[in-house]
Amino acid sequence: MNIRPEISHLAVSISDLSTHPRNIRHGDIGAICTSLAAHGQYRPIVVQRSTGYILAGNHTYQAARSLGWSQIAVTHVECDDEQALRILLVDNRANDLATYDDSALSDLLKELAATDLGLDGTLFDGDALDDLIKEIGDSTDRPSLTDQFGVPPFTVLDTRQGYWQQRKQKWIAQGIESDIGRDADLAIQTKHMIEHGMIDPDTRLANGTSIFDPVLCEMLVRWFSPADGTIIDPFAGGSVRGIISSVLGRTYYGIDLRPEQIEANEKQADSMITGDLPRPTWIVGDSTDITDLLGSTRADMILTCPPYGSLERYSDDPADLSAMTDHDFIDAYRHIIAETMSLLRDDSFACLVVGDYRDKKGYYHNFVSQTIDAVLATGAHLYNEAILVQMVGTGAMMASPYMRGTRKMVKMHQNVLVFVKGDPKRAAIRCGDLEMADHWQTGT
Repeated sequence: MNIRPEISHLAVSISDLSTHPRNIRHGDIGAICTSLAAHGQYRPIVVQRSTGYILAGNHTYQAARSLGWSQIAVTHVECDDEQALRILLVDNRANDLATYDDSALSDLLKELAATDLGLDGTLFDGDALDDLIKEIGDSTDRPSLTDQFGVPPFTVLDTRQGYWQQRKQKWIAQGIESDIGRDADLAIQTKHMIEHGMIDPDTRLANGTSIFDPVLCEMLVRWFSPADGTIIDPFAGGSVRGIISSVLGRTYYGIDLRPEQIEANEKQADSMITGDLPRPTWIVGDSTDITDLLGSTRADMILTCPPYGSLERYSDDPADLSAMTDHDFIDAYRHIIAETMSLLRDDSFACLVVGDYRDKKGYYHNFVSQTIDAVLATGAHLYNEAILVQMVGTGAMMASPYMRGTRKMVKMHQNVLVFVKGDPKRAAIRCGDLEMADHWQTGT
């Protein structure tokens, strides 16, 4: 069997054709030979009339030649060379984008397998059918990564995805607020820093000071702390980490220099923390004295987002890290990290969300590496690192002037660093089973 009768009137000499010289697709010619031998040619290949180049069916042509065919059915198209290339690409790409309904495919193959010919001429065999049936069974029984972990636990955490935004909206519906407790002067300062290239839009700073993504907070708390554990935060800032830790049943202690920030956080807790939930504790004080401020308190997890040097100036208090010179800031920062890590129990995790920031000349401070060095100096180990990809927002508007005027790229991410103190396997056991029940969410 060569060309099927239905298309035999389209037959041309196979020697009049040639494969397109720009075809970049590599097909399984052996499999196509099997199909042609079993069924014949049941659809024509597509050829550019002016050149004789094959635009769709290059491998069918090659298989037919290898089988010794003298003719092949062809549909000719009238097109210029540019359009020919587009047809060539779209035909290949359309195959790339195609997928199977695995369940329907399995049913179809089972039906054919029960006939006298079995799976002959389908390019499937019994092993392929068995594998497909097993895969369908496994995928039916196995919950998705989102169901298991809230968001997929990849090293790229993408806030732009629908599952992330839906989860974030549920937290917002609960009343969570990220930026309470900051005054208008900080908003003016942030605008100034964006305009002068000191920070990029759509970073933590450019979206309003001390914004911490509630979904990221939820995931870190769930993944890296015991269900009834204690969390310490030396750079508390806004209410998000404290509120979410408490809603998830953890005991939270946060330190912040500014009484007005603590007052705002307490008001947020009044509206959200109810029933038997542990109330977050915010303490007005200097985290360089964190061991004195917290006394005998020990942490099962450290969760924090440190300040970006002098870029976020919260007060004129000399103890405020934001009021220090760069050198003094790093010295104080390393001290706070060391003291805080001393409060972390063995076989526990510490999660720090950081991002680099520019100095007045536009150079990065290498703050992420400085943070890693500070934690490693305590004897802990870097265990996980991830990139938090943020929404585009004003970044799209700023990208063109940034690149044209200064060759700066717009920062669209933060770094999520997870350290372990002690043995990581024992730390994972201490965290217990992952519990993703969302009974706290409105409408669930």
